Amino acid sequence: MPDLELYPIERILFVGPLEDVLPLAERARQAGQMPTLLLAPEEIEEAKQHTKIRILQEEEHASADDFDVAFECYTTDLSSKFEAMHYLEDVFSGETPIVTLTLTSALCDLLSDSIAPERVVGVSLLPPFNDTALAELMSMPSTDPAVLATIESLFESNGMKIARVGDAPAGVLVRTVCCLINEAYNALQEGVAPAADIDTAMQLGVNYPHGPIEWGNRIGTARVEAVMDALYNWFHEERYRATPLLRRAARMQ
Repeated sequence: MPDLELYPIERILFVGPLEDVLPLAERARQAGQMPTLLLAPEEIEEAKQHTKIRILQEEEHASADDFDVAFECYTTDLSSKFEAMHYLEDVFSGETPIVTLTLTSALCDLLSDSIAPERVVGVSLLPPFNDTALAELMSMPSTDPAVLATIESLFESNGMKIARVGDAPAGVLVRTVCCLINEAYNALQEGVAPAADIDTAMQLGVNYPHGPIEWGNRIGTARVEAVMDALYNWFHEERYRATPLLRRAARMQ
């Protein structure tokens, strides 16, 4: 196979909620890239207090001439996710690669009415994003190989290992961890053991980095709930149904 000509990666536009895009943008900045944040208007002032990374102001408009890659990062707000994808495809005409976070959506669903599916790659990352070590990439048969190779290079430059996985919500790692958390909440709901003992048993018994209840808090129980709902809607299997106690925790976090 001949060597692929990669697209240049220096200027990255991150689109999504502040809590998700900021750690990813900080990693890009530390890797020597030039990130810019596109946020909801109500998050702009808060962002200015927490980072010196450039923020696209309300009166400004993104342009394909200003960025090499766009990264869409919505997880729980699916309406904003689809709106952002349509916006990026409209603004970034031509060959600019687009990465979309696929924790709660399959790539094929996100691209069901895409005008340029060949330049979009899905990625599953385990939150919190400031220390995630693995990027699971998803592509379609129509994906441009140079775009996929470019996105691989992007995540590798940010210190992540790469795995290519099939197209389904949450990939492999996030799916497995969220199912573990959901089952731990099921055990807690049934009174099998207190939360601290469940965490201790799993952490010491199988050498997990965190107990599942603590892990759910680190990831965000609202995110875990959203992943479980996406898996249930995709596979229609009872094992993916979010337990009521997890839903309650998601409302309270």
